[in-house]
Amino acid sequence: MIARVGMADEFIILWEQVGDLESAHQILNYISHLFIQPFNLSEHELFKQVKMGLALSYDCGENPE
Repeated sequence: MIARVGMADEFIILWEQVGDLESAHQILNYISHLFIQPFNLSEHELFKQVKMGLALSYDCGENPE
């Protein structure tokens, strides 16, 4: 699930069943590589900057506490 939050350029990606920290890092690397190349818009190259954070939760939803 992807949701826009805050300013127009802030997004949250909810990725279920990631597994472990190494798998989460692989996902972050995959997403960051999508933004390496510039976007082309009307003969202009647009470069972007991506900043990411990571939060893992184990056994989420298993217990109401």
